[in-house]
Amino acid sequence: MTPCWISRVATMAGLILLAFSACGRTEQAEIAPANESPPPAATAAEPVALDEYPYSSHECLCLVAHALPEPPLVYPGASAAITHAAFLFEEENFDDALASFNLILAYGDGHAEDHFNRGVAHMRLTNLDEAIADFNRAIQLDPNLAAAHLNLGIAHYRSRDGETALRHIADAIGIEPAYALAYWNRGHMLGMQTDYEAGLVAFDMAVQLAPDDPFNLMGRAVLFANMDRLGDARADLQTALALTDDPAVIVPIEIALRNMADPAAAD
Repeated sequence: MTPCWISRVATMAGLILLAFSACGRTEQAEIAPANESPPPAATAAEPVALDEYPYSSHECLCLVAHALPEPPLVYPGASAAITHAAFLFEEENFDDALASFNLILAYGDGHAEDHFNRGVAHMRLTNLDEAIADFNRAIQLDPNLAAAHLNLGIAHYRSRDGETALRHIADAIGIEPAYALAYWNRGHMLGMQTDYEAGLVAFDMAVQLAPDDPFNLMGRAVLFANMDRLGDARADLQTALALTDDPAVIVPIEIALRNMADPAAAD
């Protein structure tokens, strides 16, 4: 089971459905509060019929308000307790995962990755102040931990501090120039600020660094749609479709392509 992957699918489903429900509108809809938890992701075990996709327009807005953080890190030499806590997180047992990370920090050596992992659990539980404190502590212990800079940026983004968020995303890229997920988040954040041209530059880098990742193409397609470049959006979605056999990824792409062909078919 890979709930973090499914969560990413859900986020992209919201992005795709929101962007294409208006078939390339350029104005932004009202965004749900950034600290609101997204609705649970649809399971990917069975294909979902196009006319039965489980997200309402409001839920899609909640999904769009969330960027894509890194999950907990199981670093070389990590103890069984750390592996178990990361497993609890992957199983979406976030309260128990947080309790486990608290114990690890109370009785362990206080690695930067341990503060990072507790920060991830806090962020998933929308304890944003605590998440920011843990990510900052992780960076103090290991200034080159790019994932901590990325997640710190996302925590500030969810706290509605876009300027600080983008600065930390830039720090992550400065440490790891080939960090495709950091470019994805930069593109996403800039797109949500309607800075589509700058967002497109970021998504272009994400696609260049990870051309076989359908999510990079899907994210860029959203910006193309908001820029009324529907031909480019459709091309990216069709390429993304060819890169996956996961029904949870295929369904939102097919809905988007259908809505591009027939604006009246919006969800």
